[in-house]
Amino acid sequence: MTEHNDFNMRAAKRAGLGPDETGHFPSRVPAGPDRGLLLKSPSHPTFFKSVEADQALGFDLFEKGGKLFSFQEPPNVFFNRLPEDEVQGLVQQSRTANETPPLSGIATLLRDVLLGQMQ
Repeated sequence: MTEHNDFNMRAAKRAGLGPDETGHFPSRVPAGPDRGLLLKSPSHPTFFKSVEADQALGFDLFEKGGKLFSFQEPPNVFFNRLPEDEVQGLVQQSRTANETPPLSGIATLLRDVLLGQMQ
């Protein structure tokens, strides 16, 4: 992965992909030699959203050579379908890794002082 180590920009560029009108790249490669390759790693803030959207479309996660792919049906037998519990583990890992932790007492005090909310 390149960039922030959570989005495979190199594969996106190799596939000729670019940002849409909102500035976002696709989550997976739609066609070509890397078809189905997930461009987001599980540490990406919206990895879980991509997986859930693909699942809603009938796609499953597959692994090949340490990379994750999303297909309705894989193009060949060299792809290993990830078991559902593994998929859910990756989704949960992505969700919890990107939750904002609660502020500590000192951080809350500092925030209140900076925002002028001290009484």
